[in-house]
Amino acid sequence: MRFPGQVAAMLSLALFGLGVTGCAALITGKTEEITIASEPTGAQCRVERMAQPVAVVKSTPETIRIPRSRYPLDVYCTKDTNAGAAIVPPSLNLVTFLGLFGPPTYLVDSFLDADRSQPEAIVVRFPMSR
Repeated sequence: MRFPGQVAAMLSLALFGLGVTGCAALITGKTEEITIASEPTGAQCRVERMAQPVAVVKSTPETIRIPRSRYPLDVYCTKDTNAGAAIVPPSLNLVTFLGLFGPPTYLVDSFLDADRSQPEAIVVRFPMSR
């Protein structure tokens, strides 16, 4: 038979465990800032994910804020008659491994896409003109 103090302690521990699950989501947030640059600078770019528009850059370099996702970003840039593109897959967010309770924490972070992150900067290089 359990005593009321033991039940309260177990309940507190369970609530604490639920509170810290998804540590990466709490620490890094649901969005991230990425600088979109191009060589040459001054290009107009559109950023897509899964063929859906995410952001528009009027003139590179520019910093955008986008939601985190497990899907890659497609960046298409144009300047004058030149065009360039980059496909950037997300990498593993190392903050995910700070989870105190192992697999449950990772599952929450994975569900919220907090286990992935994009680089701080994406540079689109144009092919040389002929």
